[in-house]
Amino acid sequence: MNKRFMEYLDSKHRKIGEMTEEQLKQITAKARQTQETKPESFKLYHSPNKEKEAPKETEEKKPEIKPIKSKKFLLSGVNLTDRMMFMDNLATMLKAGLALAPALKTIAKEVKNTYFREVIQSLASYVENGQVLSRGMKYYPKVFSEMITATIEVGENTGMLADSFAHLAEI
Repeated sequence: MNKRFMEYLDSKHRKIGEMTEEQLKQITAKARQTQETKPESFKLYHSPNKEKEAPKETEEKKPEIKPIKSKKFLLSGVNLTDRMMFMDNLATMLKAGLALAPALKTIAKEVKNTYFREVIQSLASYVENGQVLSRGMKYYPKVFSEMITATIEVGENTGMLADSFAHLAEI
C-alpha cells in the first residue's frame, strides 16, 4: 500500500524528519478546533513501494523543570502583547547571532510579568542543560500553544529558529 508523507528538509535539503498525511490531517483538525492558524504549506511526496511509518519517539531523559514559586501564579496570565514582544525580541537577538540561552536570560531580565519572567528563566535553564526549547515550552501549555511549540520545533529542526520566532511575532 502506498502512503503519502511529508519530509522536513534542512537548509542543505537533507532529510531531517517526516510526517504521514494522516498525522498532518490530525494536526490540522486539532488546530481548527482550537481556532489556531494552520500551517501555510507542506510538500507531500509519494512512496512507491515501501510504506512509511511515523518516526517513533525515543525515550528521553526527564528534564528538570523547576516549579514556579510565584504567589501571583493563579492571578497572573501572559497576555498576547507580552508573548508577541517575547517572540519578536528573541527573533531579533537570534538573527544578530546571540546564542539561545543568553538571549532568553536577557529577555527574562526585561519582562515585567513575574510569572512570564520565571517561565522564560526556566526555559533558559532547560536549554543550558542541553534540551531543545520546544520541548521545554510544552511544559507551559497555557503560555505556549501547540501551534507555537510545533512552529518552534520545525525551526529547530531546519536551523531557522529565528525565522520561526519572527513568523510567530507577526501572527
